[in-house]
Amino acid sequence: YVRQPIIRAMKWLLNKVSPLVNRIKKGVKAVAGKGKAAVERLLGWWGVRQPFKQGGKPHTLYFKGSGKSSVLVMHSKQEQVVSDWLVARREAATPPMRPFVEEALVAYARFNLARDNLEALRTELEALPAPAQQARRPEYETVYRIFSASLRDLGRTFSALPVDAEPERIVLHLSRFKQRALYQQHARSGRLQHSLQRPQRQTNQLESWRRHARTEMTMEWMDYGRRLGLPDNRILVPDWDRNGARTPMQVDHRIEWQVRPLGDERSLDEPWNYELLDAQSNRVSGASIDREIRAERQRIATETGDHSWLARDMTFTSVEGGGNSGRRWSLEDIANGEHLKVYARRYGAPASSGALPSAEKLAAAQNDGSQAASGLQDRAGIEVGLRSLVRRYPAQASQIRAVVALRLNERSWNDVRSELGISAAELKRLRELLSSAGVRL
Repeated sequence: YVRQPIIRAMKWLLNKVSPLVNRIKKGVKAVAGKGKAAVERLLGWWGVRQPFKQGGKPHTLYFKGSGKSSVLVMHSKQEQVVSDWLVARREAATPPMRPFVEEALVAYARFNLARDNLEALRTELEALPAPAQQARRPEYETVYRIFSASLRDLGRTFSALPVDAEPERIVLHLSRFKQRALYQQHARSGRLQHSLQRPQRQTNQLESWRRHARTEMTMEWMDYGRRLGLPDNRILVPDWDRNGARTPMQVDHRIEWQVRPLGDERSLDEPWNYELLDAQSNRVSGASIDREIRAERQRIATETGDHSWLARDMTFTSVEGGGNSGRRWSLEDIANGEHLKVYARRYGAPASSGALPSAEKLAAAQNDGSQAASGLQDRAGIEVGLRSLVRRYPAQASQIRAVVALRLNERSWNDVRSELGISAAELKRLRELLSSAGVRL
């Protein structure tokens, strides 16, 4: 007996099982007259129970009700109607799991055909006198064997499916670059999730960072950075660490984009979740978390026997590992000019609170005949030469400005080479460029 909604959901099976139906019917006729089991066993066939194991855990198939109205159920931690469960599993099956679910549906269809035959013969048996019952006993016994075999086959098929396969916990193992407390907070709220079915990544965190950093920084700090000889892009995204050492930085998500919440994915692509992390640490961190997630999927699949965990969506329930390794800047650091203070300590602060004089200031000083005209002319000449060089050699602009800043702070040429970490040949090339632009240091 299969209820009508289930029949509709399983129409696609009919062509697959019809050859088997014919074989079952032929088998019944071929072995009629054989068998020795008592006919009385047919009178209560719905009392049969079929145990099986899945993932090392015991489960049982049995019937609720009797006769034609009985319903096959499955008991694990709770009772489930098999037909409902199978249809739900087919609708929710991931591509890797779909063949297993469809195989179980075919086995279930075979079982229902065998049960229908058994129930029809049982009804017929009850209407016959005792001598006629005994005469047809071998036929009934054969049908019962087919029924029992189909139930055992159903149990074996279910052994390959997740029946009660929820793991005790789903763990996200963090790299040493990620702060565990922040991840634990998201895990407690159920917002630490992973899916293999997400669309391709579409984030623009670098532009977003620059936009918000420019908004947060005061004009005083922007001007200070410019007086250090830094272009705006380096003021907003420094390429040095807290010791002033040159270090490529990348905008990183503090909560990894890989574990963003399902259905609310853009919530992590916001300034509160940004930081600058050195490029090497960022690459290692992302690859590490990806590797750990794949390992956790495999662990759960092995532990539960449910291989759908290799592909299904996951919500992490606990977090392990983590740390504070890596070199980083926060948006708050940038807004407060912390990176510029470090740069000034390493390469020298601006000579004055004002900007370098413009050509207009130089002309005014010359017209006034003041004694400061000579000094202004020197600084203005340097600025004019710098601007010319930066336009002509943008790739070397930061090094050129750094050389000038260090020399204006009376650092020796050996100190300049050491501070910038460049070779003697590279320093010679920079000095030649400065000389060609009329910048005498």
